[in-house]
Amino acid sequence: MSSISPKTLKKMIKTPQHCYQIAQRSKQDREICLQQSQKIRKFVPFELKKQDMSDCFLISEKLYGRQHEVETLLAAFERVKSSGTTEMILVAGAAGVGKTAVVKEVHKAMASSGMTRTISQRLDATRIAQPRSYFIQGKCDILQRNIPLSALVQAVEDLIGQLLSETDAEIQQWKSKILSALGEQAQIIIDVIPKLELIIGKQPLVPELSGITPQDTFILLLKNFLKLFTKKDHPLVIFLDDLQWVDTFNLTFIKSLMTGNSDTIRNNNHCDITLNNHTNQDDNEGGLLFIGAYRHNEILKTHPLCVTKNELKKTNVKINTMNLQPLNQANSNRLIADILCCSEALAIPLNQMVFAKTKGNPFFIRRFLKDLYDKGLMQFNFDVGHWECDITQVKALALTDDVIESMRIQVENLPKHTQEVLKLAACMGKSFDIKTLSILYQKSVVDTASDLWAALVEGLVILEVDNNKLFLNKNTYSGTISSQEGKQQLSNTNSIPQYKFIHERVQQAAYSLITDSKKQSINLEVGQLLLDNTSIEQRDEKIFDVANQFNVAVALITYKTGATKLQR
Repeated sequence: MSSISPKTLKKMIKTPQHCYQIAQRSKQDREICLQQSQKIRKFVPFELKKQDMSDCFLISEKLYGRQHEVETLLAAFERVKSSGTTEMILVAGAAGVGKTAVVKEVHKAMASSGMTRTISQRLDATRIAQPRSYFIQGKCDILQRNIPLSALVQAVEDLIGQLLSETDAEIQQWKSKILSALGEQAQIIIDVIPKLELIIGKQPLVPELSGITPQDTFILLLKNFLKLFTKKDHPLVIFLDDLQWVDTFNLTFIKSLMTGNSDTIRNNNHCDITLNNHTNQDDNEGGLLFIGAYRHNEILKTHPLCVTKNELKKTNVKINTMNLQPLNQANSNRLIADILCCSEALAIPLNQMVFAKTKGNPFFIRRFLKDLYDKGLMQFNFDVGHWECDITQVKALALTDDVIESMRIQVENLPKHTQEVLKLAACMGKSFDIKTLSILYQKSVVDTASDLWAALVEGLVILEVDNNKLFLNKNTYSGTISSQEGKQQLSNTNSIPQYKFIHERVQQAAYSLITDSKKQSINLEVGQLLLDNTSIEQRDEKIFDVANQFNVAVALITYKTGATKLQR
């Protein structure tokens, strides 16, 4: 079979910076191919999109200066895979320095090399016999610290989603293995993670045993479930982000999973929970790589993460910590050059200004350049083929050292109705769906999306889609936001859009707009609205979201009728 032409490959690329920017350039390349076919009856390779230019301002999400860190994480995976051992790597660094981006780059590298299975690989029948590792991820949320194992539950939901994308034959194999591991108590896992029912089917209700709560049993079963995927030839990779907000429950469970020993957790009722290994050991067991990311400047030596880390050092678990530093000037210059579509030499003057203000923080660099664009300080010069800006005006701009305050100012510049809907979204967490948000906002889904549109245009909130770029076309936005675009965008899709804040700092900034005296009452209102508008069938799925809102507002729950309703 003949190879795919570069022209076709280019059109298949999903990242905007590598695609054709203007349809005319694609047409010109096709005409060159046609001329070659007609005149010399063969194709001669030529450089694509040589004159391809666009006035779309693209914010590059490419990784810069992190090759060593990526190679370190890949080497750890290879060690775990070859030896069948367990290993923990912690990625530490300040907010915005790129901790999550490094781990995601590792995930992409693993998938492209066949270490982990992508959806396309799972659907490829020729690869069914080849075992692949699973990369799953969850995120700790400062607003969900009262929800036990919330980050790990997210990771397991991610894993189940991957299993559901496999072939019918593979799903049946997993069904058999999962039922064997969970036995007649599988419904306890389904109660917390309903998606599992799509794999193993409906399960009988589990009678409550004397002295053992469903929560205790859930922890035991979850450990057995995850051990199905920790095999020597295809180890499991678990990534938990924002561990500075992790709770003791998550950490104790991780410690037990990594050591393979029984452990004890003391829950909120001061009852001891013993984690025992109920699965049979075999020669192929083992192989777990845990990757955690956290802000090193937000934890003390007494933080639960530090305590757990010290305890694990006393075991056979290998632990390493990578301290991620800001970009140096050379890598900062490469990032800016890519955004400006110019040579590195031409980017030096602007880089010197930006680096002095951002200290090499990749997130701040991107936000600062977008601010320049939004303020009209950048123009695309078609004569030279790159972006230009006035260095004198850049020098006059200030970047506040207080990141949340900077984000808060940006949120405060949004229309009032957008600020109000963002406050409610911030209470829901970093990710939120428009349908639930509309219930809290007490407007229709379409009107809620319309009011949220300004935040979407500003890049503070994004749709959860598989893109490596955030882009904005200057021709479609001149400072006046059309809420009708948001309505049209929503009406053109049959699915419920899922949004997320571009960074947890933005979520914190939106949440900080709520005065302290009103935070509890708003969380109580959010919890009540969620409870009243969630059907009985969906209540199990939303129970943690509802409970978290009431936990924040627990001081305001004083009436017996309200307490009785919550218990139900």
